[in-house]
Amino acid sequence: MKTLVMSCCMLLVCGLVSAQDKSIREFCNNFQGKAEETSIEVGSAMMKLGGLIVRFADKGDEDIRMTARVMKHVRKLKIYHYEKLDSIALQRNDLSALKRNLMDKDRFDMLMEMRENNNQIQLLNRGKSDELGDLVMLVQGDREITVISLHTTLKMDDVNNLVKQFASR
Repeated sequence: MKTLVMSCCMLLVCGLVSAQDKSIREFCNNFQGKAEETSIEVGSAMMKLGGLIVRFADKGDEDIRMTARVMKHVRKLKIYHYEKLDSIALQRNDLSALKRNLMDKDRFDMLMEMRENNNQIQLLNRGKSDELGDLVMLVQGDREITVISLHTTLKMDDVNNLVKQFASR
């Protein structure tokens, strides 16, 4: 009985985490054959190893310490980059559809949106009030798109400390 309960809990957790991945996977499937694709996935074990390596490089530099602290809270990182797209109109429609799916179906909130000329950056978040949680960054250039997906356990205090450190320069 204990095994059955644990299995059900694990399936529930996996289902909640994979909703974001499903929307992004559908988006990626739309671009197959329409653009040059590069994708990178880094799991939590590799992020922890990277944080450990960064800590060994620490020579009293606060940037290195902050990077190691942030890396400790990142569970999974996925980056999808598409370039040499066939149609700019197609990429804008697909990116808008992805944003709508993330906000409507997956309950993401818009954190930030920036535009400059033909470039656009959108940052979406799904987390608790004091936790950053899952982040998706949508970056759109003239003939390229980058989608960055992060599963994190970062607290807002961690982000505030990071912002303060970079703002103090």
